Amino acid sequence: MLDTFQRYKEAYILVEKISREKEEVLLLDVGSNGPGFAVYNRFENVKQTNLDIQKFDETLFKEYPRIEFITYDGSGIPFKDETFDVVLCSDTLEHIPRGKRKRFVLENLRVSSKYVVFTFPVKTSYFFEKLFYYFTFKKSQFLKEHIEYGLPSIEEFENMIKASGFSIITKTDNINRFLWTPFKLISSILAKLWKKESADFIFDKFQKYIKKEKKWINRETGYSKTFILMKK
Repeated sequence: MLDTFQRYKEAYILVEKISREKEEVLLLDVGSNGPGFAVYNRFENVKQTNLDIQKFDETLFKEYPRIEFITYDGSGIPFKDETFDVVLCSDTLEHIPRGKRKRFVLENLRVSSKYVVFTFPVKTSYFFEKLFYYFTFKKSQFLKEHIEYGLPSIEEFENMIKASGFSIITKTDNINRFLWTPFKLISSILAKLWKKESADFIFDKFQKYIKKEKKWINRETGYSKTFILMKK
């Protein structure tokens, strides 16, 4: 849970700001792998759509009636140019094969009229992920894909968006890479303890985490980075 809170922190702050400025905000969560940002979307004027190649659990439709869940084939985002005010892509890029990453990134940019938020573990965290993968007896499917496809480097990502019409306005380190392993273990325990808790309970914990987060958590090289891009 704690790593998830950190993952969506910058996106939440951005969406909160935009929701105060616009009457209606259209948001797309790409590769949400479940509710994604919907857990933290308490803004009445933010209309959210979740997009994934995996079929969504039908229980989500009842739990999040305000969210539109769409499954697609991954070949191209099925929306017109500049459809959304904000596009979020959290912990998804590293699951895309290297040869397809640039096209995927540009598709996220294409459907945004203003902001795109990317969060992903960076190349410098490869050793820590591989260590954790073996520590969990190779049972983690998401880490297996990270290792097989390789983690994106910062330079790789920045080269992808050159001449795209978007510029990076914020670049944030998320959880120091040496702290990621204990954070992940604690998060796994909390996820099990909080499994039966209400969405309100989780949201309340998220709010407290944002307010009380200690700067040392994100000091120096982060396990992952969040990039906020804005259309020029």
